[in-house]
Order: sequence, then C-alpha cells, then structure tokens
Amino acid sequence: MRKAQIVVLIILFAAFAYLAVVAEGRNRLVAVATIAIFAALAYGSVLQERACSKASGPGTSVFSIGAMFRALFTKETFYFVLLTLAIAAFAGTMIALDEAGYLPR
Repeated sequence: MRKAQIVVLIILFAAFAYLAVVAEGRNRLVAVATIAIFAALAYGSVLQERACSKASGPGTSVFSIGAMFRALFTKETFYFVLLTLAIAAFAGTMIALDEAGYLPR
C-alpha cells in the first residue's frame, strides 16, 4: 500500500471513530459498520496487489492476459472473493435489520 493511501485511510478511520464515539443509537452502529467495511476494502486492495505481484514475473507486461489469468488462481484472489461476499452479506444484514426496525433510532 502506498503512503498516501495509508494517510487517507487513517484520516477516514479517525473521522468515523470520532463519529462512533460521539453519535448515539443507529448512527453509532452505522459508523462502526462503515469502519469495518472500509478496513475490509483496504485489506482487499492489499490482497489484489499481492495476487498481481505473484502472477507477474520479470518482464511481464501490464497488459498480459496470461498474467491476469494466473492472478485469478492464487489464494489471495480466493480470499478477496470471500471477503467481498462477507462484506455484501454484512451490508445486506444491516439493511434488513434496519428495515425490520431492529436497529435503535
């Protein structure tokens, strides 16, 4: 991860952590859920970078179809897909709980 990305993530996490401490009820839950989703997306970015670096060898072009297919069959890509499905399930559960009225106002 580049230094600029890390700085932006730290600022986002700090802002949402402040909101999670100050807010009440549903807003606090939404802030904590947003922090968790941002953290998962940041880790997903790291997983994608690792998969691409494993698949490309010395002298491999960025546009190489073979390198892209090799990147698809790494364990990092499998973990990225699982992480993406977990984020979707978590967000869907939070939305369903909100619509059902289980989250406090």
